[in-house]
Amino acid sequence: MGILRLRRLAFTPMPAALAGAISVIGLFVLGFAVFVLLSGTPSNTPEPVGTLAPTSAGPAAPELSDVRVDVRTTSGKPVANAPVRLESRFAATEPTKKLTGQTDASGRFTFHGIDINPGSPWVAVAHFDDRDFPSSVLRSGRSVTITVAAVTFKADRIRVTAESLALVGDATGMQAVQAVTVADRSHLAFAGGLSFPLLDGATAIDPRTGLDRDLLELDKNNQMVSSAPLLPGSHEFTYTYVAPTERTIRIDVFYTTNRFDILVGGRLELRPDGKLHANGSIKLAGRSYRRYTAVHVVAGRQLTARVVVTKPSKAPRVALIVLAGLVALAIVLLPLLRRRRQAPEAAETPKEVQPEWT
Repeated sequence: MGILRLRRLAFTPMPAALAGAISVIGLFVLGFAVFVLLSGTPSNTPEPVGTLAPTSAGPAAPELSDVRVDVRTTSGKPVANAPVRLESRFAATEPTKKLTGQTDASGRFTFHGIDINPGSPWVAVAHFDDRDFPSSVLRSGRSVTITVAAVTFKADRIRVTAESLALVGDATGMQAVQAVTVADRSHLAFAGGLSFPLLDGATAIDPRTGLDRDLLELDKNNQMVSSAPLLPGSHEFTYTYVAPTERTIRIDVFYTTNRFDILVGGRLELRPDGKLHANGSIKLAGRSYRRYTAVHVVAGRQLTARVVVTKPSKAPRVALIVLAGLVALAIVLLPLLRRRRQAPEAAETPKEVQPEWT
């Protein structure tokens, strides 16, 4: 009987409308399947064709171009018969062509078939007055102009119009960013080696603006010297390094300096000595610095100051502990106060209402 009831229940006729809808859907699905089988699945991949060509094209050939070097004096006159060359600044790149030449009467020479790309290692160099005058690294373009001038070795022609040393860090060390603006007031190029000061214990030196690391070296006093000739006019140089903290810093002044600023940020504090004096604050790249300034510093002088790390104030920590204690005390006492307030109300018994007899 149970099985018979299940069969009757399973084969109960469904409503005619529902049966018709299911039939229509079934016919639609069947028709779509037949259409797909007859038409086939479209494909964007072309059918393979028999060929003897390699399956991979391999690395693209470098795009070679001509590089024209134009050598001029500071007044713009062309320099004829000046030796020029292209040299690689990376050992992995081996020159495969003749990379030397000599300028013509118009002060130009063209190197043919040079691979110039964003990662180019090439630098153009002109030789004039027994000194090399390099260009910047050739990143793009097909021509480069190199300015040359007769050289001098007299350092009194050099003057620093502005210099700044920004310091930020903590007890583990400090990052130094040094910027120097140097002016050659003569019509000659200074070839005596331009010196840049470093704090004692400087490491991780990173030349930035205006400096060619292949023309830099450290002298016996651990100061940085550039052998690139300094052309007449004003030039900006920037470099960074790391130095230890909690000590007296000494800054050698190699050239007469109009203005020297030391900027101190973060938890560092400067205690100047001598010519440096407090000069307000300044904001650079979203960071605030306290500024100390020295003006008209003569070449050969030394600026000194004590760098210390300020300890964080204990007042905020004490206030936070007191506030946390008050909050904890309030959490404990609040239920007790509520219970004490509700206890007398619970102790009161309702008064018996006496019926009134008439």
